[in-house]
Amino acid sequence: MKSGYCVSVLGLDDAGKTTFILRMKGDMKSKPPKAKWGFTSTTVKLTSKQYIPFCIPIPIKKEVWLTFYDIGGDAKIRSIWPNYYADVYAAIYVIDCSAPDRFEEAKKELHEMAKSPMMAGKPILMYLLCNDRLGNKGSLSVKELTNIMDISQLCMDSIEKSKPTLINVKICDLNSTSEGTVKEGYVLLIPGIDWMIRGIECNYKSLKAKVEADTKLQKERWKQEQSAKLQKLEQNAPPSSKVFPMDD
Repeated sequence: MKSGYCVSVLGLDDAGKTTFILRMKGDMKSKPPKAKWGFTSTTVKLTSKQYIPFCIPIPIKKEVWLTFYDIGGDAKIRSIWPNYYADVYAAIYVIDCSAPDRFEEAKKELHEMAKSPMMAGKPILMYLLCNDRLGNKGSLSVKELTNIMDISQLCMDSIEKSKPTLINVKICDLNSTSEGTVKEGYVLLIPGIDWMIRGIECNYKSLKAKVEADTKLQKERWKQEQSAKLQKLEQNAPPSSKVFPMDD
């Protein structure tokens, strides 16, 4: 039986979300399409030999399947992000190191995502993606990025809601030839993935219950919205026409 978790991968357009997923799959050469909208999913298998265990005294699963939800970051479609919060166990938020002029925009979207009730208590792994070949690796420290994104405020807000959110910040070079690459067919550690997996496993029972409850609630809301739309169409339809409900 597969032991798997869904993880949303979010960030502004051109932040490097799709490239990150390609590297997780072990593809160090391919480049993402120039224009990519909407949603795609990719599943990657990790074993206990393929990620470094975080120092918490609980058993490690022999294998973990991570299904990444790559969700478009263009401003026109960011409104779809909340549609994928219910059934994820964690979120990865990607920021492009080479676009400091968009840090404020990235911060705004990060805070909007983190304050959603459906993200409460779920690990959020934030990556500042750099390209050492462009000479920008290390241009920001983890502490500086933490301050820019006002992570302390996010943590305080989550504590006030009695559902502390786990947040970790990492700097990652997607073109590195050490961490995050493929060697003899094995996916090696990308910094932070071990932390995220442990964050899920340590809180698995509560997260599983939350995912199941939120998914059920979201489906009920969608049905209510569909019913309301059909009712509105029927009210506005000409007398000679009739609106038939769509099958689920």
